[in-house]
Amino acid sequence: NSVLKDDAEFLKANTLIQLSRLLKTERYNEQAFEIFRQMILEKPLEERSKQALAYIVQEFMSTDKVVRSLEYSLMGTAGKGYDKDDLAPYVFRLAAAEALQQIGEFDRAERSYQSIIDGNNALTPEAAFRIGEVYAARKFWERAVIAYESAIKKYPKDVNRFASNWFNLAEAYYRMDRINDAVRVNTEFMKRFHNETVAWAANFRLAELEQVRLATPASAKTQAVKTQTSEKIE
Repeated sequence: NSVLKDDAEFLKANTLIQLSRLLKTERYNEQAFEIFRQMILEKPLEERSKQALAYIVQEFMSTDKVVRSLEYSLMGTAGKGYDKDDLAPYVFRLAAAEALQQIGEFDRAERSYQSIIDGNNALTPEAAFRIGEVYAARKFWERAVIAYESAIKKYPKDVNRFASNWFNLAEAYYRMDRINDAVRVNTEFMKRFHNETVAWAANFRLAELEQVRLATPASAKTQAVKTQTSEKIE
């Protein structure tokens, strides 16, 4: 039975991985990867093959082998014959986008995230929140703000999964000298995510922003508020 054979091969590979971790040697890990590679090449659309590919992508990413993770992610996105509702190609597209972002291929990362957003599936909220990071990395602050604010508005149920979205949005406002908006978003971040590891940075930024506001003449403050109100994203 083909399914039983695939299950047995998958179990064998997993056993080798556990053995490799136990003995702290790469030898068994390479054997496991070779089994996974054969499964992927011979039956790319089988469920076990997708799981094998996902494991390899995750393993390479977690060990900072980003380029190799990208190579395998692209294998998953290039697969033909997926069912219409199969999320697998989008899962690998998301992994590819993250890898591209890490190696500085921001244009390609943006396109990958956008294709997931356009696909309107279960992964769309995550892509919508993460595409702002690509704009911010290129210092496209206004585009980053639009992306972050849009994601917050469109996917309110997913907001708490992406604490970094609020922190990065506040930072983008700060970089644009929109001080009141930066304070507003950082304050909201502290309310929602005060236990996050970057909470100290938000607190530090709030203190810094308060110093900026205190040093700003009243007339300039009034003008800044008017400007920020008129520019606020609807």
